[in-house]
Amino acid sequence: MKQKTAYMLDFDGTVTVFDISTKLASKFGGRKYEEVEQAYLRKRIGMKEWLVKVSSFLPADLDYLISLSLKMAVLRPGFIDFLNFVRSSSH
Repeated sequence: MKQKTAYMLDFDGTVTVFDISTKLASKFGGRKYEEVEQAYLRKRIGMKEWLVKVSSFLPADLDYLISLSLKMAVLRPGFIDFLNFVRSSSH
């Protein structure tokens, strides 16, 4: 019996050219986002606090966020080739 292979991918910044959630937080948070980002980069706050603060900048309208994300998303070169490879080798 052929073993199945699982591929674990992070979407933001791995499948896409840039991290969409970061771009959205920057768009809605502006200067406040930059302050939080600098605090994180300087190790004054941890990832959990960064995530809580950054997510607070986003509007609570999921449909709107999804729509913006789809407009902003740019797939990394070669990702479609990777998907085609996975599809063709999974039979």
